[in-house]
Amino acid sequence: MRVRGPAFFLAWFWSLFASAWAETLPFTLQKGDVVAFLGGADLVRMQKEGRLEAALTHKFLAARPKFRDLAWEGDTVYWQSTV
Repeated sequence: MRVRGPAFFLAWFWSLFASAWAETLPFTLQKGDVVAFLGGADLVRMQKEGRLEAALTHKFLAARPKFRDLAWEGDTVYWQSTV
């Protein structure tokens, strides 16, 4: 049997409790809340489509949430010089 490293154990441990914790806490938005999207190319495409923003706006109509896109499309998230 192959011994796995501590990172695997932490990911496994987190996955057990994160799902249970997320099910107990409701997701709510209050007036003036800002929803920020962080990620890569998949979030850039999702933001251009607009379905998630529309769904959240529809569900939390009274809160009138604002959205900020901080997704980065590229090979790396680190700064690279063009020169």
